[in-house]
Amino acid sequence: MKLIQVNKAVADNTSQQLNVTGIDTDDTYFIVMENIKPTVTQAMYGRVLKGGTQDSSANMDYAYKNLKAYGAFSDTYFNNGSKVNFGTVGAEDNRGLNGVLALYNFNNPNEYSTIQQKTHQLISGTSLFGQVGGNTHTVSSASNGFSIYADFGATNLATGTLILYKEVI
Repeated sequence: MKLIQVNKAVADNTSQQLNVTGIDTDDTYFIVMENIKPTVTQAMYGRVLKGGTQDSSANMDYAYKNLKAYGAFSDTYFNNGSKVNFGTVGAEDNRGLNGVLALYNFNNPNEYSTIQQKTHQLISGTSLFGQVGGNTHTVSSASNGFSIYADFGATNLATGTLILYKEVI
């Protein structure tokens, strides 16, 4: 197995979202998130892309374990949401959202797009927070990419990189 880079988006404080497209086969794809940070501390979200556009319909189901260095672990789950929730990300130095998403069935118009999520970020001080779980976009149609954005639509992303890879054997 090897990974081939398909697309890359880099935050430069001028955009409210990072989008990567290029999913055009039935292979497994991976997204690597590196130090994605909003200009102010707030929640970060993601959405599947249909034809390069965010799908904001209420068709996202998710469940994951919240891993907290500062408290008890907890579970989060939701049906029929409109986005993937990555939690709060700090805007200060040494903060940022990091992680890997495995994307399955994205190109298949007869299956749901499924995401396996492993993410972590430093919220404030030494408050390390991570999530492990999955997301399913419960629409049988092809998805061609993924978008990540900050909560309050007018907030730009200060730093970060979103890289899309295709797994080939």
